[in-house]
Amino acid sequence: FPPIEEDKSTTPFVCALNAYAERNAAGFTFPGHNSAWLHHLCWNNLLARGLSTMTLLSLIISFLPMVQSKKAAELFGAIETWFLVGGTTCGVEASIMSTCSLRDTLILPRNSHISAISDMVLSGALPKYMIPGYNSSWGIVDRIKLHQVVKAIDELHVEGKEPDA
Repeated sequence: FPPIEEDKSTTPFVCALNAYAERNAAGFTFPGHNSAWLHHLCWNNLLARGLSTMTLLSLIISFLPMVQSKKAAELFGAIETWFLVGGTTCGVEASIMSTCSLRDTLILPRNSHISAISDMVLSGALPKYMIPGYNSSWGIVDRIKLHQVVKAIDELHVEGKEPDA
């Protein structure tokens, strides 16, 4: 990959993804969207930027100075930020395993990703489930609303417990 200069007007990670997509590299991974062979049909070649975890990790390692540059943190208004390279499950694992201990109470939606359930088992945390609503316009489960979180916290207080995460 060509080096990317540090300047406030660039987006190094996106530029690196674009440079990779323009190489027309063959994709041999499972589930194997084959680097989006229909990419020309949608979203300005967005799907051509789809990378396997290993390819993405390789890309990030080769641009390590860019990752360490704090550019993303500045953009987000944060002191520090990290890029998730192991997929959603890895991020859920990291967040639960780093914040929950044995018998901690974790408030989460009843329809949480299976990795959240697995991580509660691994950490020893106990669930306090919230039941999400239903969005009839879209025909899908709706998001958790603030009043549901407040209710879950209040219920824990009645039980003499505090939410831990």
